[in-house]
Amino acid sequence: MLISTTSRIIIGMLFVTILVRGQAPDTSWTTTIGDLNYEEPHGICQMSDSGYIIAGITNSIGAGDWDIYLVRTDAVGDTVWTRTYGETYPDAAHAMCLAPDGGYVIVGTIDPDDWNVYIMKTDSLGNLEWTEETGGMLHDWLNGVCQNPGGGYVATGAINVNSWNTSGNLGVLAFEENGNGTWVRSYGGESYDGGNSIDTTANGFIIAGFTNSYGAGGSDVWLVRTNSSGMSQWTQTYGGTGDDYASSVSSTADGGYIIAGYTSSYGAGNWDAYLIKTNGDGDTTWTKTYGGAQYDAALHVFQIADGGYVVTGFIGGIGEWIGGDVWIMRTDENGDVVWTSTYGGVYEDWGFITRSTLDGGYIVAAKTRSFGAGQTDIYLLKLAPETGIVEHELIKAQKIDYGATIVRGPLPLPADRKCKVFDIAGREVRNTNPSPGIYFIELDEMVVQKIVKVR
Repeated sequence: MLISTTSRIIIGMLFVTILVRGQAPDTSWTTTIGDLNYEEPHGICQMSDSGYIIAGITNSIGAGDWDIYLVRTDAVGDTVWTRTYGETYPDAAHAMCLAPDGGYVIVGTIDPDDWNVYIMKTDSLGNLEWTEETGGMLHDWLNGVCQNPGGGYVATGAINVNSWNTSGNLGVLAFEENGNGTWVRSYGGESYDGGNSIDTTANGFIIAGFTNSYGAGGSDVWLVRTNSSGMSQWTQTYGGTGDDYASSVSSTADGGYIIAGYTSSYGAGNWDAYLIKTNGDGDTTWTKTYGGAQYDAALHVFQIADGGYVVTGFIGGIGEWIGGDVWIMRTDENGDVVWTSTYGGVYEDWGFITRSTLDGGYIVAAKTRSFGAGQTDIYLLKLAPETGIVEHELIKAQKIDYGATIVRGPLPLPADRKCKVFDIAGREVRNTNPSPGIYFIELDEMVVQKIVKVR
């Protein structure tokens, strides 16, 4: 049985690049991964050997209706190995982060009788080390996960959701390295509220999702700031009289946050992609919408070295979650478009996640109905470094997405090697005990470690 199908796609024939202010990066390679039915990616990271690990779902192979799907590739997207996890009932991976030991932590949901929270940990070869399942009488699932600076992991999702998705709460769950639960927090009102994305911030966490209990419209973007124990410090809602959702949140170098999602309250179309920049208290610095008359959505965002942002999603959908092309956008620090690119064919193609790569480019994890072996396949696109940017200078400051060391106090620098430290803006840092923030350790002109200093 064919487990993984890799297809090379001729660059220039199957995607369109739209030049706005800058030159969009060239496409280095594309590949599809999947079998005859459905596959989707819900997490991707680059590894130290320049290959990639992708977590997602499949119903082409495995034991059940849907199974968790883990794929390891080499640096050019060729499959090294695949693993599936699950029983005869549906299982789904919704997010992934790397573990300090080189393994993978995956969160999502499992349905033996009803939807329950599901957490699993593998080693670096995908061998299962432990699983944890928890939930009540109603539906529970996790959508985002990150490392906990205090050890272990913290995840967010929706809990206590009824069968009609008219009530439920935003849940935040902390668990130890072995999967044992540490604490659970629940936030929300009488309607349906949930968390979609989580990131670490100074002495706590930032969670973005949606609320139908509070705000101005049917559904509003909801931002929740907690301390290190998951206790709420403040919440903010954003949106208008229509429906507005947050898909992704990331801490920014200035101590604020960038939120990506989609809105029917503002913009030009049925849905428009929606970016919200806030300060550290959640107060709006600026908002932007992007799109045309159809359905457009931003599903992921992160900040890059020059203070701008890279956004991933889809554009040109013909209905809610129907149709569209993979969409990548690069903005400056104010949300103004630098370049956009779309990729796809005659059917539905969506971009879920983009990460920086070690060579200064980007890797895009998408799904495609236009290409590949099955109904939908995992679709990887490797973008080259941006034109006009010196590669080694970008590498110094780029966010490295294969994992971070979280520390308090002085930076743990190697005593026997000459190294350099750079902050997120690419400035060299000579103080070994700098202020809290994100730093990169360079040895032999190559970034080898990302450090998040929390105190």
